[in-house]
Amino acid sequence: MTETSKWRDQWFRDLSTDAKLLWLYICDNCDCAGFWTIDVALASFETGMPAAKIVKALESFADAVNMKDGIIWLIRFLEVQKNLPLSESCPPHKPIISRLEMMKAFHPNIEAVLRGERPVKGLDTLGEGFQYPLGKSKSKGNSKSKSKVDANTPMMIRIGAWFGRLPNTLWTVDEAERLAALGDAPPQIEIVEEFHKAKHPKDADYRRRDIQTLLNNWNAEIDKATRWKGTAAKPRPVLVNDGKWKADGEE
Repeated sequence: MTETSKWRDQWFRDLSTDAKLLWLYICDNCDCAGFWTIDVALASFETGMPAAKIVKALESFADAVNMKDGIIWLIRFLEVQKNLPLSESCPPHKPIISRLEMMKAFHPNIEAVLRGERPVKGLDTLGEGFQYPLGKSKSKGNSKSKSKVDANTPMMIRIGAWFGRLPNTLWTVDEAERLAALGDAPPQIEIVEEFHKAKHPKDADYRRRDIQTLLNNWNAEIDKATRWKGTAAKPRPVLVNDGKWKADGEE
């Protein structure tokens, strides 16, 4: 949903042309809760704006965002999207609440929103360490893939255990976003969990080797687990003395 009234908003009107373009770009590329990991190289490539202009434009957003560790939070994003106040009983709000819970140590505004309060402007945070690696490239490492969440949710701990992760091994922001995109609980998680926790022959072990790949291919993983369960439920044929085959366990 786009906020059509922004064109009459004095703050937006006062932005430069470059800043207006970047603001619209960030609104289109942030996650469901309004977080955007700063990637100047990618933003430059996709908007056609020089990196230096992107840095300058970002500085003009001081009173509209909170920034920490290379991540920006759009303070009014949830309000503009008509998602406030948040409610646990509203299905579309569940991934938003989950994301905010992960990031509630990011800024006091996050906890305020979770309490149903209105967030304040971001002037107090943007100037602290507001630096951008102009040469940063996604192909050489995305900060979102390295930044960690503040705390793992029970679902993160549950899935992480499939890969031998300890409960206190924090997920990356990238992994957390992919999990949040699947909703409050990934669909058919029980059968996928059973598949990943089962013992598999080395020559037929088709389980994913990392969490991010698993989450990126969740529907395919459901199909794979379903096929595995159907095969595992069938009796294994064995050759008996008379040269005939019968189901394993059959008298």
